[in-house]
Amino acid sequence: MRGAAPAMVAAWIALAAADARAAVPLEVHAARGLGGLVPADGLEVIAVDVTSGGDAPAVIAIELDGEPAADGVALAARGRARVTVARRVPAGIATLPAATVRARAAGDAAWTATELPPVAVAARPIVVVTDAAAAVVPPLDGWRRARGAGAMVAITPDAALRWPALTAVGAVVIDRPAAALPAALARELTRHLASGGTVCRADATAAEPRCVRAAAIAVPRTRQPGDVGPPVRTRGRLALALAVAMMIAGALRRRAPRAAVLGGVAALALTAIAVIAIPADAVIARGVRAPAGGGEDWVVAELGASELAALPRRLDGAVWLEPSGAVDGVIRLDDPTVDWPGSWRVRGFVAVDAAGWAGALRRIARPAPELP
Repeated sequence: MRGAAPAMVAAWIALAAADARAAVPLEVHAARGLGGLVPADGLEVIAVDVTSGGDAPAVIAIELDGEPAADGVALAARGRARVTVARRVPAGIATLPAATVRARAAGDAAWTATELPPVAVAARPIVVVTDAAAAVVPPLDGWRRARGAGAMVAITPDAALRWPALTAVGAVVIDRPAAALPAALARELTRHLASGGTVCRADATAAEPRCVRAAAIAVPRTRQPGDVGPPVRTRGRLALALAVAMMIAGALRRRAPRAAVLGGVAALALTAIAVIAIPADAVIARGVRAPAGGGEDWVVAELGASELAALPRRLDGAVWLEPSGAVDGVIRLDDPTVDWPGSWRVRGFVAVDAAGWAGALRRIARPAPELP
């Protein structure tokens, strides 16, 4: 027994060392908002960067304030992944509190966390894209007050920006021609413009910036049903009525009851086949799409997923997806997946030739907007 104790201790130490080696070392960095603020009635967009120090691929889970934000994020050995998520900004709030982002690899017990400081909430802020803020921003203050806009914030042209972060801003002001902007930023600003936002161009020779805004699109108000119950019930009632009518007609004639019964059975069978043929695994969409430039269409839609649907279903395109009527919860901007049956709200962009779920949307002949 005396020799067993040291052996057990050695085995425990070996197991602990093996567990330590098995854990995937992670670095987590995150950024939120637009230069320290987020727009009221808009979205708080959070970009999370996770870097692996492990020598093997890993699958990462990410949480935001204890709520699942992303799961199944593939990370290469010593690789890096960026996950962009968003949350609705609560109404009537002046400051968003500090937030915690944490990540861990599948199979690991410990989380790696990072803290995000509080950010201010501003109504209709003006976002100025410039690398010379001291010279460009002050002359715009009078114009900002005349528009009744909120605070102004400056971001550099090389800032990582996603168009959903600009939801509910008063305007975006650029200090150079669109052709001189980085390609990624120009694409996001073009998307913002197509989504109904305002983009302006500041010019030292003009008293006020020159602004452009796309024509408004009517947003569908009727929520798309999320189940196949209504059509199934309607077809069942029609089949029953048809069968009863054929049986009554045959009985009244008294010469062809067998034919009447067979006809009713045939009607029921045909209706059953029609019901079964309902594409339960399809995502039903109702909404509109309009040219947005850059080979894309701007999409405003409602989706419905049946209890019989094959889920989860990932949507193609640069879209954000959230349950209809939802006012809270994490939105995964780079993974628009219908996870459960119900009604969903979709906003975003798809390729001009996109079919599938977007093929059923009504096209609107709105000219594609261009940056000023």
